Amino acid sequence: MHIKSNLVEGLIAEIKRGNPLHGRVVDQALAALSQQDLVAFERYIAYCTERDVSLTMLAKAYNVCVVDTFKEEIYFRRHGRYRHSTYADVADAVYQNPQYMRDYMHGLAVTEFLWENHAAIRRFFDRCIEAARGGENYLEVGPGHGFFFAHAARSRKWKVHHGVDISATSLEMTRSFLESGLLGAIGDYQLFESDFLRYPFRVSYDAVVMGEVLEHVEAPEAFLQRIFEVTSSDPFVFLTTCINAPAIDHIYNFETVENLEGMFARAGFAIVDRILVPYPGYTVEQSVAEKLSVNVAYQLGKR
Repeated sequence: MHIKSNLVEGLIAEIKRGNPLHGRVVDQALAALSQQDLVAFERYIAYCTERDVSLTMLAKAYNVCVVDTFKEEIYFRRHGRYRHSTYADVADAVYQNPQYMRDYMHGLAVTEFLWENHAAIRRFFDRCIEAARGGENYLEVGPGHGFFFAHAARSRKWKVHHGVDISATSLEMTRSFLESGLLGAIGDYQLFESDFLRYPFRVSYDAVVMGEVLEHVEAPEAFLQRIFEVTSSDPFVFLTTCINAPAIDHIYNFETVENLEGMFARAGFAIVDRILVPYPGYTVEQSVAEKLSVNVAYQLGKR
């Protein structure tokens, strides 16, 4: 695809300048983007630059994600486990570190376009949202950079939108993204800074979205049980996570698809739809056998 965006071209040039060895990866990623993806990517970069996040800063944030993930991958290959296993291990360095968290969220937002596994899941989310029945109340657990939250709110499928996150920086970035108008006008929403397991929700939710959270917590089954408790009888539940995918703040590894899906069943959920994205060049089965990363996304319903 011929890139017609100076912003995208500029960002890619900065990424390559900071990490020349990564150049082939980003070139392949760009070639796979649809025109719609490219427009969305350009808009996000423009949003960042309008808020004094320069192309150089955005590229640095992305490269931090790349390098930190590579370091954790080396550790995982050597030891067969993630480096950290408790929230306390990573809280100060990541979630309670505003500068790192801000860079991390910007970097992850860029991966939504430049990492094919993340792009595939983003497209799957869009399809699931488009087909969702809708209802009164929507809840997002860990909205992060705000992409999923904004897309759900823009769909107008739900009347009220709530988000809960343990990171004040994440909520600040989500609020900024929503109020930017980048994806159009956003209706009624509230964001709560709290532990999802402890927040006293006052309504029942017709939809819960939880993107890239389960691998960040010590007790993912408790999170699934909590989702079951706060949802209506026939909810739209969408979540993403990963298997054998080390990162600086990943503390729980499901190891196999069966382990993860067994946890869904024990929490009272049935699988409505799913996407499993294996390591490039491998099948899901090969990836699991070789302990290579598999990214997954599910739409769930109550059994």
